[in-house]
Amino acid sequence: MSTNGGDPTDLKAKYAEIAALKKSIEEKKAIRNASLNTKDGKKTIGTNYINKGQNQYKPRPYSPGFNYYKGFTGNRGNYHRNMTVVFNGQGQYENNTETSDTKYVSSISKSGMSLVTSDIYKQDQSKLQQLNEEIKNKKLEAAKARRIKALENIILKNRMSTDGCDRVKIDGDIFAVSNHGDKLIALSLPKGDRPKVVVWNGENYIRKSNGNLKRSVSLRRRYVLHLFAFLEYHLTIIGIQSSTVDISREQVSIFGIVQDLYSECY
Repeated sequence: MSTNGGDPTDLKAKYAEIAALKKSIEEKKAIRNASLNTKDGKKTIGTNYINKGQNQYKPRPYSPGFNYYKGFTGNRGNYHRNMTVVFNGQGQYENNTETSDTKYVSSISKSGMSLVTSDIYKQDQSKLQQLNEEIKNKKLEAAKARRIKALENIILKNRMSTDGCDRVKIDGDIFAVSNHGDKLIALSLPKGDRPKVVVWNGENYIRKSNGNLKRSVSLRRRYVLHLFAFLEYHLTIIGIQSSTVDISREQVSIFGIVQDLYSECY
C-alpha cells in the first residue's frame, strides 16, 4: 500500500478494514472471557477460585528475597539446589496392592540434595568406602617410597663419612661403629620391618628414624664409658696396656677408679 499519489478513497477503505479487524479481535476476546464459568459469585481461572473483592495476587508464602527455585537472592544470590528422586524399580504395585516397603534416604551431593532408596544409598556408601581405602593405601605406598628414597640418600652419605670406622653386621644389616660403640651408623637398607630395640655386644641400642642405632644408657654411665675409652686410647698411644702387670701405682689407681665407676653403673 503506497500513500504517494494514491486514491484517498482506497486509503479510507483500507483504514476501515483495519478498524473492522481490531473490533473483531476485541469481540472475540470478550466472548472468550465471558465463556469462563461463574459459580456463586466466584470466577474460576483453571482450578484457583478467587472471591469477589479479594486480591487476585497471592501473598508470598516465604519471606521477601526468597525465590523457591533459585533460593535466597540476597548477598549469596543465585543459589540453586537441585532436588531429584531416584528409584530402583522397587515399590511398584501389582494387583492394586503395594508389594514393597522401600525406605528412602536424603543424600547431599555436589549437584544438590537427592532422595534415594536405602539400597542405593548403601551401595553408594560401600563404593565410597572402598574408594577411600584405595586412596589411603596409595598414600601409604607413596610415603613408604619417599622414606626409602630418603634412607638411600642418608646411607650414601654415611658410607662416604665412615671409611675409617669398623664394620659390624647385625641381623643382616651392616653398621659402622662410631663414638667407641656408642653409635652404630647404618650402611645398608633394612630388609623388612626391624625391631625398635636391638641388642649387640651385651648393650641395648635404640633404632632412630634415619636407621642408625644409638646405645641406650644413662647420662652418668655414658660419661664413664667415654672417660674410660679416652684413657684407654691415650694410654695405648704411649705404649701402655691396661692388662699389663708392670703398671705403676699411679696408673693402677687411675684404672681402679674408672673400673669402680664402670662397675657401679652396671
